[in-house]
Amino acid sequence: MGLNLKNGCFRDGERVLNRTDAATNKYFGGQPLCSDSNGVRLAKAADRAIFSGLAAVSSYEDLKNGNVTIISGDGLVQVTNGSASQDTTDPVGNIVEGAPYDTTVSFVQGNGVYISATGFLTNTGAAGTAIGTVVKTQDANSGSFDFYLFPTVTA
Repeated sequence: MGLNLKNGCFRDGERVLNRTDAATNKYFGGQPLCSDSNGVRLAKAADRAIFSGLAAVSSYEDLKNGNVTIISGDGLVQVTNGSASQDTTDPVGNIVEGAPYDTTVSFVQGNGVYISATGFLTNTGAAGTAIGTVVKTQDANSGSFDFYLFPTVTA
């Protein structure tokens, strides 16, 4: 799984999944989610105003039962490149977990954490749109880093 809850936050479970969107906009544990009138779906940069929290597990797992667990509230979380640590596959061999963040950038202490245009966590974004702040620099081996999640808009 790409997300570890370290301190604070809460699990908001059994929210209805937007199955149509989840089938085409797949997500990994740790990626940002938002809610709209059709249910919970992957959040992209343009969805910052309706950002709800981070996915507890992948869309593959959520599509099995149609419900979503969102990690939300203020707290410390760790995101990991799941494909570097504990991949699993579905019956036809598709990867279920991977990195919830942009693997082409580095996250260092003090960076803001933002939502990219494609729905991954990234280290750059518009002023006032950060969803967190990195407090433990990215590990060179696992790719994991810790950040304080603050899902409300900050200026």
